[in-house]
Amino acid sequence: MLVTTYKWRMKDGPMLYEMRFFHFLNWVISEFGVYLFMAFVFLCPFIIWWVHRRARKHPEAANTCPR
Repeated sequence: MLVTTYKWRMKDGPMLYEMRFFHFLNWVISEFGVYLFMAFVFLCPFIIWWVHRRARKHPEAANTCPR
């Protein structure tokens, strides 16, 4: 039984799996899109702050060339 299932799956093209993924993604966005948008808007300032906080401490060290 396992071998026949494996052969059946081999007949499926890669586009079928891609189509399933994009249908799932479309469903998630249509059902939870508002909540995803609110989460991204809420997290965006913290991510921007984190990126700026991790900035290089000594930028002049990057301008020196090793000789």
